[in-house]
Amino acid sequence: MNHTRREKLTAVTPESPCPVCAGDHKCSVGDGGLILCGRRDGPVLGFDHRGPSRGDGQFHIYRRADAPTPDRPNKPNKPNTPRDWGVIAREYAARFDADARTELSGRLELPPEVFSALPLLGVCGRSVSGRTFTFPECSGDRRVIGLSTREPNPDGPDTKKMIAGGKRGLAIPDGWRERPGPVLLVEGVSDTLALTAAGLPALGRPSNTGGGTDLVALLGDLPLGRPVYVVGENDQKEGGPWPGREGAERTATALGSALGRPVPVAMTPAGAKDVRQWLAARTRDAAWDVAGQELVAELSRTAEPPPRRGRPEIVVTTEEHVVNDAAADALMGADGIYQRGGQLVRVVRLDEPPRPGPRSGFRRTRP
Repeated sequence: MNHTRREKLTAVTPESPCPVCAGDHKCSVGDGGLILCGRRDGPVLGFDHRGPSRGDGQFHIYRRADAPTPDRPNKPNKPNTPRDWGVIAREYAARFDADARTELSGRLELPPEVFSALPLLGVCGRSVSGRTFTFPECSGDRRVIGLSTREPNPDGPDTKKMIAGGKRGLAIPDGWRERPGPVLLVEGVSDTLALTAAGLPALGRPSNTGGGTDLVALLGDLPLGRPVYVVGENDQKEGGPWPGREGAERTATALGSALGRPVPVAMTPAGAKDVRQWLAARTRDAAWDVAGQELVAELSRTAEPPPRRGRPEIVVTTEEHVVNDAAADALMGADGIYQRGGQLVRVVRLDEPPRPGPRSGFRRTRP
């Protein structure tokens, strides 16, 4: 693509009037043949009318019909180099000192030693209200693909955002696989850290329905005899929707289909919105490991298979990443579709009859 050279404009005079309107003021002529006329606004014989000026619509741009347009050589496009989120996370992690650890411990009501399970937890800013913390979000192969932030809000709960350019992923604590008991899939990094502090194996989903394909990759080789629970939250609005339960049910259905194993839904015990809140209240009277075992017993007692659903639903909101996650999850429910290299691929076998349409959930298919 050619780029027109920016021309130096000179105002017209009685000795050198405007070639378009013959006026002796208001108009200008460029050193490359461009004419900026302040009196004419349409076709003029012998001139090529280029329309109004973008800077000021009262002026219209002309060139002589037989004059070439001056060009300059193409500028090479700047390479669209993706950001290395692992490097960025390590830079912020270098700022997570002892004072930052103490502050985050107080804000999340978690023991400070648990933060060592997320070695790339960091700090990206600070205000009079406190630090803004960063949390790594990872793909199924444990690569950091984005950073979520938690900013203090003096008027209410912390503000949670994503740093622009990153993707939503999982919160994956070190050693989660080695901790005994059922693997608990919860919403968000703070719940994941709370369960880790209680000695439980946990992975954090980025939203109530997000992270499905990454969970499939991470849990694919987990022994079938080891339970996996999707933990829902008690966030139902009075007489309204219940995103914590509904999202957990959809995720459990999808994972069960993709992994070829039962994946029950276990709701947070009544009286608390999420497991972090439940554990924080219980650990006022008991040790973290004791409270953790009590929680597992309650989750196991109430865990049940997700209900059968019809077509997957995508609720369009202003949270683009949530909508994208739901769309990807719905597409993954189509029989014969699997994910490869970030793309959805359909397997077609010419010697088989057409397959039925999409089903709810993920499916892992080998070509």
